[in-house]
Amino acid sequence: MQTRRIPNKPRFEYVTEKAYELLLEYGYDSFPISISAVLGELSGYVTCLSWNEAKPILKSEDPLHLKELNADGRVLRINGNQYLIVYDDTIDDDHHNSWTIMHEIGHVILGHLTEFDIGELSRSGLTDKEYEVLEKEAHYFAAEFLMPTAILRYFSISVEEIALLFDVSEDAAGRKYKRVFEATYMPRQYTKYENQLIRNFSKFITVGIDEAIYKGITASFSRRIKFSSFCRKCFHCHSYINDDSAEYCPYCGESIAGKRQSQGLFARFREEQELIKSSGIEHIRYRYMRDFTIENNKKITKPRICPVCLNHQIDKNTDFCHICGTSLYNKCPKDGLLASYSGSFCPFCGRKTTSGNWYSNFEKKYKYYLEYSNKVPPELIEYPYWEYVKHHSMLYNDNMLDLLSSLIYSTAFIDDNDNIYIYMDNGRTAEIVNEHINAIRVILEETDQVQDRKIEVIGGYAIQ
Repeated sequence: MQTRRIPNKPRFEYVTEKAYELLLEYGYDSFPISISAVLGELSGYVTCLSWNEAKPILKSEDPLHLKELNADGRVLRINGNQYLIVYDDTIDDDHHNSWTIMHEIGHVILGHLTEFDIGELSRSGLTDKEYEVLEKEAHYFAAEFLMPTAILRYFSISVEEIALLFDVSEDAAGRKYKRVFEATYMPRQYTKYENQLIRNFSKFITVGIDEAIYKGITASFSRRIKFSSFCRKCFHCHSYINDDSAEYCPYCGESIAGKRQSQGLFARFREEQELIKSSGIEHIRYRYMRDFTIENNKKITKPRICPVCLNHQIDKNTDFCHICGTSLYNKCPKDGLLASYSGSFCPFCGRKTTSGNWYSNFEKKYKYYLEYSNKVPPELIEYPYWEYVKHHSMLYNDNMLDLLSSLIYSTAFIDDNDNIYIYMDNGRTAEIVNEHINAIRVILEETDQVQDRKIEVIGGYAIQ
């Protein structure tokens, strides 16, 4: 007798919450997520075997009847709250098998074998409609766990980049892209879980995406050939380059075509292998941008905050910062206006651009605070959500822009009592943060739910 009736339609909001809860429970903060790591976390109650592994263990020529039922995988509830997953490893496709395993995990996490009092999922034990509802829920769970909509909503990304970043098949990435960016209906925002998820992945979003995509490209020979332009590594400075049309490195100005074409095939191959193994440099995108609408509804993008003097009084008719004179466009002397506001050199001709001086200074200073751990007392540890705090939506209100600009060059640490120590680059920005300390307190409490903590702002640590 079933304890509950199977729903008439998939519970997409419930499924999303369960996927995000699992991501948060195990503290994931970077992509791609390893299926073997997930199985390790669930090893107390989930056992996963390939079809060939299961044959001698289960003493069966067709474990869980996968071949008989033409199934890629199945999950069986055994011994109370223990579960066995078997997947068909005769399918020679790692992405397919990983998705199958995550799909079956979805059945477990969503309670399909307990809430509805069924020992195993089978068409013979359910109506077609019931079976379809549970399958859609498990499929949606796998998609939200491996490629969270909350993260995808946070930035612009292509189908190919989704496949590489999350290490999924192109088909899965395409379906996800349509769901997030092309569907006419989207579920409501799962505010609590979405914010927590973005919080956990905030540092990865700042300094991890390009490396993850590059590793996704170089993981297999076929992907290296097909996707090599989506993220490359400069032969000269080892920077990750995410502009697929770039001919020159935006960070050092050198050609990214590699060494002389006169090199022999094997010499070029060895050089490429050495480059793949070498450490890459992830660059900081200047995120403090704003779209303005001008004549004929044309949109232009300018900094919301001047990257040099941190002036935030910028309007749509201003081409230069009225305080320090910095160009508010990134222009090449030969190719004109460039789409990217990051980088110091033109990706089409290698010439230095108008962002050349300020961008390198901005990035050096920003990274200085990302790597600040060795400059604080040993009893303090890095506050893991500071990048989330620095870009909190509350700071983008017009009356908070002075605080937003002051926090660009800052970092934070905590002690054993959850007290926060905010390190600023000069006394003036420290004063502004202290003036808005109540707003900082509100953001921190929303971020980690810790109340009545001590907050100390420390200024005067500017990079020389």
